[in-house]
Amino acid sequence: MGSSVSYIRSHGKRLLNRYNAQNRAIDYLDKERTASPRHAVARANQIPEELKPKVDIHAKDLKLEEYLKEVYVKSFDPKVEQLPEASNSKRPLPVLREPNLYNYSEPEEVEKGFCTLSEVSEFLVKHIDNPAIYTAPAIATKYGLDEKKVEGILKYVTVFEGYGKKPEETEGKTGIPLFDGLTHGNIKLLPPSTKKLDEQTSSSELDRKSAEN
Repeated sequence: MGSSVSYIRSHGKRLLNRYNAQNRAIDYLDKERTASPRHAVARANQIPEELKPKVDIHAKDLKLEEYLKEVYVKSFDPKVEQLPEASNSKRPLPVLREPNLYNYSEPEEVEKGFCTLSEVSEFLVKHIDNPAIYTAPAIATKYGLDEKKVEGILKYVTVFEGYGKKPEETEGKTGIPLFDGLTHGNIKLLPPSTKKLDEQTSSSELDRKSAEN
């Protein structure tokens, strides 16, 4: 019994609170509220004295003018040391103007255990011409080189070989001559020993035969 009474009471209060709720909310929002107090505002006629423009700034200060009259600025250019003329500025130009064979200048003195490119070409040609005399020990002794290094050079390094027709076959013909065993500087272009140009099949002929097959 008590629970039903409390239920009826709470339900009745809820209905009363919700009765005409929209109109009551509108009336509450339309009420004029008390405005908050305004803060103090600095007006144009209330500018403090320290912010007002000072007329003394534009006035001429005689004391400062006297101070400026006592200031003197002295300027001078720094002294430039004259460099002495180079002793070799009028030296003569080099007489030898021909290009080098290997496109670089070889040293006049070579340290022991080393050799120049021209010396390498020289003993390679001599070894190919006469391998019985110019052996690795003989070359190493003459040029002051390591015998093992000389053996490696003789094994893996060689000079150019030019192959061409015999001189009698090219008589009366114009064109660029091929190397035929001439010596150019320290590099000797060896004549063909067992190989002949006629015995070799050119790459163009091989390509033609492969295309036909």
